[in-house]
Amino acid sequence: MKTKCLLFVLLAATVLLSAQEISTYLNFSHSSLCPDGYLRLRWLDETGNSAATQCFYSLNGSDWQYTSASSLQGNQMEAVVPYEFGQSLRYRLRTPVNIEGEQIVFMHIPYLTSDVFPPSLSQLGELSTDPTGDSDIPDIPALDLTDSWCGVSETKLYSAMANAANAFPLVHNITSYNLFATFIFNPETIIDTLCYAMIYTFNIPSVISPGLYKMGIDLEGVGPTSFVRIGDIETSVVNGKLIMGCNMSD
Repeated sequence: MKTKCLLFVLLAATVLLSAQEISTYLNFSHSSLCPDGYLRLRWLDETGNSAATQCFYSLNGSDWQYTSASSLQGNQMEAVVPYEFGQSLRYRLRTPVNIEGEQIVFMHIPYLTSDVFPPSLSQLGELSTDPTGDSDIPDIPALDLTDSWCGVSETKLYSAMANAANAFPLVHNITSYNLFATFIFNPETIIDTLCYAMIYTFNIPSVISPGLYKMGIDLEGVGPTSFVRIGDIETSVVNGKLIMGCNMSD
């Protein structure tokens, strides 16, 4: 996956965490339980691509399941979800949008009810997919990222990624090491070019180690203006997918 595309997707998705900044799904409501055993979810879709909006639901903490969304009139949307009295129901929306040839994703980030690590991919939400073979470094398949997921609990933020190699080696050769990162932008500080990053890499004492970093970034692409490790992260490679988690309090 091209670096600029990855950053753009993560930036756009993270901005949506703040309802004060952007509201893409308005007037969200649901019906009472209907005679057919379903709830009707309704909302105004302001993404500009309501036909592509996907609805997911989880009953009693189970894996996320997909249900289709349809237009009632204009951007007034509806999705139908099965339900029984007494069940714990969570639901969320996801919409891919193409802007100037790049895809970004508006979404509600999935909420995890526990912090068992690593979480399964079925508990996370897909951020993006990308074809193989478009990496700027084609001779290193591990750096050709293909898929990414995210999720959040009461205290932690989780991310997962896949690549063309189905593995995440940290040592490339005797003088070269790989680094994999999920960037986290705070909408209130984007103008100040500040971000955070969960970084999975080789441990080089006094230089870099796996962890949560606070970074000053140069939007002209020159490189980080500051780079400070502020906390630990959890990491695990499961079935060829890299999963990372950090404490939001850090």
